[in-house]
Amino acid sequence: MSVSTADRLIASYALIGAANKRSLEQLRLVLREFQAHGIICVLLKGVDLITRLYGVWGLRPMVDVDLLVRERDLSTIDQIMK
Repeated sequence: MSVSTADRLIASYALIGAANKRSLEQLRLVLREFQAHGIICVLLKGVDLITRLYGVWGLRPMVDVDLLVRERDLSTIDQIMK
């Protein structure tokens, strides 16, 4: 692997890690609001894998967060997100 390729990979890892960190900080705010309103949810797919299995922020980019929620909480969630 050339130095320039390694440099690009390291830079990409750092950018992905920083973006994922920002996304997870925003998710924490949302989850605090959910908790304050008694909403229980389960993290699915990417965000769960990054935090629980990979343990490293820059391994894969996240473009969204998947949550499993109860149908009866959807109207409250809608209000929180607005």
